[in-house]
Amino acid sequence: MTISIFLNRDELYAQAVASPAISQPNNAGPLIYGELLNPDSLGDLRIVFTPYYFAKRHTARQEEIFPKLESGTFFDGVVDPRAKKFLVQAPSFDRPIHFSVLLGKRKLLDNYILFPGDSIKISINLQDNFLMFGGPDGAGLELQYQLDRLKHQKEFELPRTILTANPEAIFTEKKYRDQWEAQKTVFGARLEFEELNKDVFDKKISELERLDSTIFPYLALAEKFGNSLTLEKKDLILLELYGSHYHPLVYSFYVFYFSEMPRFFNEKELKVMHERTRSALVKFPGPKFSKQAQLVSSTWMDMELARLCVLSLIENKPFLDILNSNHSGEVADRLATAFLTKDLGRYPDPKSILSQYLAQMKYSPWKDKVLALKSATVPGEPIIDLELEDLKGDKFKFSKLFGRPTIIYYYFSTCTFSARYFKEMLFPLYEKTAKAMGVDLIAVSVDEDRNLWLAQLDEFSDPSIPTYRMFGAPKKIWYEHYAVRGYPKTIFIDSAGIIKSFGLSRKSYGEFESDFLKVVKGL
Repeated sequence: MTISIFLNRDELYAQAVASPAISQPNNAGPLIYGELLNPDSLGDLRIVFTPYYFAKRHTARQEEIFPKLESGTFFDGVVDPRAKKFLVQAPSFDRPIHFSVLLGKRKLLDNYILFPGDSIKISINLQDNFLMFGGPDGAGLELQYQLDRLKHQKEFELPRTILTANPEAIFTEKKYRDQWEAQKTVFGARLEFEELNKDVFDKKISELERLDSTIFPYLALAEKFGNSLTLEKKDLILLELYGSHYHPLVYSFYVFYFSEMPRFFNEKELKVMHERTRSALVKFPGPKFSKQAQLVSSTWMDMELARLCVLSLIENKPFLDILNSNHSGEVADRLATAFLTKDLGRYPDPKSILSQYLAQMKYSPWKDKVLALKSATVPGEPIIDLELEDLKGDKFKFSKLFGRPTIIYYYFSTCTFSARYFKEMLFPLYEKTAKAMGVDLIAVSVDEDRNLWLAQLDEFSDPSIPTYRMFGAPKKIWYEHYAVRGYPKTIFIDSAGIIKSFGLSRKSYGEFESDFLKVVKGL
């Protein structure tokens, strides 16, 4: 098909001389050519490459590129004067990597897979609201996009379900029930309430047992692309599909259903429910996939980590034992790294746990990441020297504050746990005990919004102590280095900036003070 475009001579000349052609990089990473139509200027275009996926929300070793957007020359085929083009070369790796495309804070593509040697084209049209893929290797992205869309479409069709111990407690006023009942007769979305009882657990385990059958529509879609993909690409994309399909339900057993079961079942019944759950989980993930795919897939790793954690709980065995009975080699190292990255902070003696895992780990970058966790969780290393901002807006390095033993309290200004922790435990300890012993207390907000930070100072800090802000790149480095899992967080340093503690007990004020005194005694 030929597309006919009519321009007068002046329009053609102006567009043709306005921009030079993009020069093509000449190293070996995957090539991404794109065209962007962004009439509302919704933010800067950013592409994030993740060569190694360690765990959710952990971005170690990521690379970000802000593509240079250029106008077309007309003779290059970019004939719409509103469109901008870009050409990016991804980092070169010997295995597939993940990448995301963002416009401002909007994710257009989230954790899609690029293969070594790929050449792909992406059309981002925000005027007519669509994305398209092309190029010699565009089929892989198109399949991932269609699978993603099908998943969201099925979720959109389902009622929104709220699981609650007492559905009637939702309807505290008659008008709420009237609104809910009225919506049942209207075409559109639906809201359902599910009471937490024995039937719910039976239903969820049945869903776990039937997960293989509910994935068929996705497999049928993937089959349409069979001739367009190499076996390696199909293997990895299907593993991503299985991981994303299984993970939500498996993860819900790990974080919720398993711990709730004892409330509803006696000992004999509980054994039956546990065995049903275990039997369903040991059959995962369905078809066998290559070790190479298991070393790359993000969704499979998240799912497999949750699956092994549930098996660990059911069989009452350490996670390391369950891991070794299911995996070996580099795949085991990868899963061990993910587990420690997410859960090391739960252990009172991280040094001992790390020693057990490091004794059997061999492969980089997984072992390197765990070694980094050691310096971030076992006291004795200097605190990393990052940039802070004071109330006036002046910036300085943290080392400027060295000189006295100090408790550093990290928080963000919408976290009620942080406010309560500061008022009920940390600040009373400082006033009653720490100050008299020559120990300082400083507060460090991790708010990106400076105005929010300043507006909430009285709620989360106190005028009598220094308060600073850490944001942007320094916050990201700090978050990654110390494997931060939540807030508030405290780090206790000595006068030279050496970390003496990564946190004090919060079970009671008495234990909190006792832990503090032990640390001070060791200074």
